[in-house]
Amino acid sequence: MLNVFMVIMYLYIIIFCMFNYFYMNKHLLCLLLSLEFFMLLVYYMMNYMLMNVSGEFYIGLYYLTISVCEGGLGLSLLVMLIRSHGNEMINSFIMNI
Repeated sequence: MLNVFMVIMYLYIIIFCMFNYFYMNKHLLCLLLSLEFFMLLVYYMMNYMLMNVSGEFYIGLYYLTISVCEGGLGLSLLVMLIRSHGNEMINSFIMNI
């Protein structure tokens, strides 16, 4: 019963993350927060599966370390972008591809 509840909860959270990422993309900070929330969800899912299979938690700590570094890099890029453009609105950027 608990496994079914956990799977349903993870599916609701994944749907919420995808909705937030695709439809609430006016600010870059909101996009970064939704990506971090999704990384946290993946950590919880990985930790839950590793707890049931092998009982090893060190892989989860490595994953958390990498996701924290990714979050710090995203925030530093956001600060650099705000200093160069003046704001962090997605619509104000000119993308030359």
